[in-house]
Amino acid sequence: MQYWGWLDSAFIVLISTYLVLAPYSKVEESFSLQAVYDMLNHGYADLELYDHKTFEGAVPRSFFGPLLISVIVKPIKPLLDKYYPDPTELNLQLLVRGVIGLTNGLSLIRLRRSLAASCALNSKYISVWFAVLQYSQFHIVYYASRSLPNFLALPFVNHALAYIVKGEFVPGVTWMCFTGVVMRLEVGLYGCCFALMSVLLGQSSLITTLGGMVAGSLVGLGTTLFVDSYFWGHLEFPELTAFIYNVVEGNSQNWGVEPFSAYFFKYSRALFFPPIVPIMLVKGLTKDPSQNGKGNTIRTICISSLLFVFVMSFQAHKEWRFIIYAVPALTVVGANGADLVVSQFGSSIPNRLLSLLAFVLPVVSLGTSLFMGYVSSFNYPGGVALANLNERLLKLDQTAGLIQQEITVHMDIPACMTGITLFGQLKPESLTNFKVNYDKNENRTQLLETATWEDYNYVITDLDSEADNQYLPKALVDTKLKDVPGCNWYKVDVVQMFAGVQVAPFVEYAKEIANDGFQLCEDIISLDTTNIKKVLDDSIILKDALYVYEKVCNDVI
Repeated sequence: MQYWGWLDSAFIVLISTYLVLAPYSKVEESFSLQAVYDMLNHGYADLELYDHKTFEGAVPRSFFGPLLISVIVKPIKPLLDKYYPDPTELNLQLLVRGVIGLTNGLSLIRLRRSLAASCALNSKYISVWFAVLQYSQFHIVYYASRSLPNFLALPFVNHALAYIVKGEFVPGVTWMCFTGVVMRLEVGLYGCCFALMSVLLGQSSLITTLGGMVAGSLVGLGTTLFVDSYFWGHLEFPELTAFIYNVVEGNSQNWGVEPFSAYFFKYSRALFFPPIVPIMLVKGLTKDPSQNGKGNTIRTICISSLLFVFVMSFQAHKEWRFIIYAVPALTVVGANGADLVVSQFGSSIPNRLLSLLAFVLPVVSLGTSLFMGYVSSFNYPGGVALANLNERLLKLDQTAGLIQQEITVHMDIPACMTGITLFGQLKPESLTNFKVNYDKNENRTQLLETATWEDYNYVITDLDSEADNQYLPKALVDTKLKDVPGCNWYKVDVVQMFAGVQVAPFVEYAKEIANDGFQLCEDIISLDTTNIKKVLDDSIILKDALYVYEKVCNDVI
């Protein structure tokens, strides 16, 4: 089971399925995604055209990850343009995300193979259990193709873990320190936890471990100073700047604070649902299956990961993605526990019950993951709204006798936060009769001026002009949809997003299956998803989220 298997293939297919199911992105992904767009379309020299020159963000972020992705995608882009032409560049966005997803997928497969190699003599099935437990989880699989900085860093962490599971702690810690300095500082903290525990548990010597940490950090420092200072146009160390802004100055609390226990009692439930990995952790610590002769590899992995989560808990602002790096490591320990439980199936009643859970809960986890993936596809109304408007503009472009030669589309903040990227804009060459300008102006002073709105022809906003907006400040309304003398705004599209789930359709479907089980068998055999898709659609509650308006002046449509 050391080499590529059908579970690995299914894993890549699952990542690809989520990518196609939800092709758009959220605001947290925007910096890296826009940076890749700029590198692919403007090259590496004309930096004044880059998106970050206009929208810098609260703190500078590293260009290292986007640079690596662009280097991989750039040779493929001409082939994509030739054989899969698109009026927008959403195909290119899918390719970019596909590369990210493949990188994350291959890094986890490498981790599984390293686990198989290190435990081949003592436990040949532990890597299979790792695949079953890890590949059936939702968060890592769904977000594997997304350009969140954490998931650009995750392949490097998994690469480091692949060394660590073989007992090679110094290379692992070196890679984590490098990644922490260049991409995400918390990865460096994770590396420090591994360094500390590997020394205390006799896995590595203090001198060699410190040497690896220093080497990784220095190479990382040189890399980030070289790459990021170039793209930002001044001496820049993004992770240090972000640390000062978010932690030292405490600005991260502006995005919300949570209690110390949130990672352990809130986010762990979400990351490991159902909790098969936590259930197997204690059993996984009882025996180390590695054959590196050090005897404490599994314990070091577990304690280091829990210590990392513990230290991260001191930061008041918490998000599950800040501790995502520990999930594969803890899953390794859980896989060891599952393997031990199943191998001792007949030894006791508790082991039989745990063995049953080891087989059943991953199936539940996969089913839950698939449902959550489908539900999550309704969380990107901005991307859908822009795609719908682009279709409208393409049809308008084919209309004879056009009076208007230039069109400006204004997209407000909620729209830009939920799926709108530069990849979604129409390419100039896809239009023959007019030019489309896409506007993301956030300046409230300018948006309160009528002259600004005179230039807008279409608006994508979260303001419903037909709703009762009397309780909203007029200034707020005017920044979202301001009246223009002699013109009217007409609502031409409404885009919905996820609002909740109702269980009644599932209950009804279960009753139908109970009455006619043959129908379910026929659907499975014929791969007919019509019935289950109807149940899923009926179970999802949607709400109006974004509205598209067209400005019509002087009664001319």
